[in-house]
Amino acid sequence: MTRSIVWLTLAPALLAVVPEPTPQELEANRRRWAQLQQMPERASAIRQAAKNFQTISAERREAILQLDHDLQKPEGQPLRDVLTRYVAWIETLPAEDKEKIRQAPDKQKKLAVIRMLREQDWVKHQPKATRDRVAALKDKERSDAIAKLKAEEKQRRFEWAVAQRFWRELEEKRLLPAQVADLSPDVQTYVHEYLFRLLTAEEKDRLLRSEGRWPLFPMTLVELADRHPPALPSADGPRFFADLPKGVQLNIKVNMAIKTKFVEGRWPEFAIKMTELAAKRGQAFPHEWWAFGYKALSEPMQKFVDAELKPKLDQEQLAKLARAEGRWPEYPDTLQKLAVQHHLDPPWFTLPRDRKQWDAYRFKSESRTTK
Repeated sequence: MTRSIVWLTLAPALLAVVPEPTPQELEANRRRWAQLQQMPERASAIRQAAKNFQTISAERREAILQLDHDLQKPEGQPLRDVLTRYVAWIETLPAEDKEKIRQAPDKQKKLAVIRMLREQDWVKHQPKATRDRVAALKDKERSDAIAKLKAEEKQRRFEWAVAQRFWRELEEKRLLPAQVADLSPDVQTYVHEYLFRLLTAEEKDRLLRSEGRWPLFPMTLVELADRHPPALPSADGPRFFADLPKGVQLNIKVNMAIKTKFVEGRWPEFAIKMTELAAKRGQAFPHEWWAFGYKALSEPMQKFVDAELKPKLDQEQLAKLARAEGRWPEYPDTLQKLAVQHHLDPPWFTLPRDRKQWDAYRFKSESRTTK
C-alpha cells in the first residue's frame, strides 16, 4: 500500500456509508475532491481503491472504518504517527521485500518479516566493525545483540538531546548535577526524605548507580520522581510514624501521632488514618504528601484544578470530585482519573524548584504520571 492508499482512498467509501454528513463536511469533501481532480493518477488510484474496498467482506470494511474512527480521536495521534512512519518506510522497500510482507499468512508472520527487514536495514547503516560482529551471530544471539545495540544507541541519542539543551552551560564549564550531592539543599532533602521512601529497592539502586554520569543521573532522577508523585497512592509506603519524612513528622501534632498507634504497621490503613486526622484539622502535609483534598495541593495543582480541569467536568463529575474531598487516596486518585479522561496532564508535585528547570531533562514521550 502506498501513502495515498492508506490515507486517501477511503474517502469516497466513507462518504457512501456515513449517514447525513454535515454541510461543512460536504463542502470540505467537495474541495478535497476538486483538488484531487488536478492529479489524475491519484484520483484514479482512489477510485480503484474505493472499488476494492467494496469487494472485501462487510466485517473487514467495518473493521477498517472503526480503525479510521479511532485514529481520528485525540488519543489516536501516536497511532497516526506510527502509521505515517510505517508508510514512509515501506515505500522505500524494493518490490521483493514488499511482496514478502504481503505474502505472510497472518499478523504474527507479517510482524516477524517486518522486524527482520528493519533489522537488516539498521545493520546496513552501522559501522563495519558492528556489521561484522552481528554477522558472526545467529538467530536469538543476533536478535539480542541488535536489541542491545539499539537500546544503547537510543540512550546516546537521549543524552545528546539533553546535552544540546545545556550547550551554553557546558561551554562555560558550569557545574551540572551528576550526583545527589550536586543538587541544591532543598532538592537533596526531598530526595533523601521523600523520594527514597516512594522508590522500590530496584529503582533506588538504579538512581544510585547513575550517579557520576551526567546527564544520565538527572534524567533518571526526573523520570523516577515523575513516576512517584507523593500525592498519588502507591503499592506500599511508610507504616510507622518514625518512617515518615521529617517534614511530615514536624507538621503532625502529638495527639495525631497517638491516635494512629493502633494502625501502625498496616498499609494503607496507616496513611488513611493519618490523612483522616489531618483533614479534620485542616492540616496539609509538605510537598503534596498524601494530598487528601484541594487545600493539600500545591499552588500549580490548585490552578490546574480551577482553570483547566473543573471547566471540562459535567455535574456528575464535579459531584464525584466533591465527594472525594478530604479522603485519601480517593481524592488524588479521582482527580488523576478525571484529568486522564479529559486528556489533561496534571502538574503533580514531583521535585522542588521551578518545574521548567526539570523539563530540560524530560521528553514528550514520557508521562509525568505513569502510576
